[in-house]
Amino acid sequence: MNNIGTLIVISAPSGGGKTTVIRNLLEIVPDSARLITTTTRAPREGEADAVDYHFLSKTEFEAKIQKGDFLEYVEYADHYYGTDKHELQSMLERYRYVFAAVEVRGKKSFESAGVPMF
Repeated sequence: MNNIGTLIVISAPSGGGKTTVIRNLLEIVPDSARLITTTTRAPREGEADAVDYHFLSKTEFEAKIQKGDFLEYVEYADHYYGTDKHELQSMLERYRYVFAAVEVRGKKSFESAGVPMF
């Protein structure tokens, strides 16, 4: 690996405006991207797979849990939300700054895994 980007975690409770903050940061911070969360919830109107979220069935998500593919995941309102560690690595190799919207419990998993972040 040549250059590894910097992970910047925006952490707040669900509905706390994390995505809005990141959307605004992406407009002003060059060479940056948003880490796309994986979820089992259904797409809302106007949402697209691999743009807003990676949408999986509960069975697919649970299989990825068993394989150890998630750096962190939480269950909220009967749906899973998680951070795919392979995607995170890929993004950090491509961008100088990677913004991640992470629920408060998920942030603790990043810290426990020793992931360097701001």
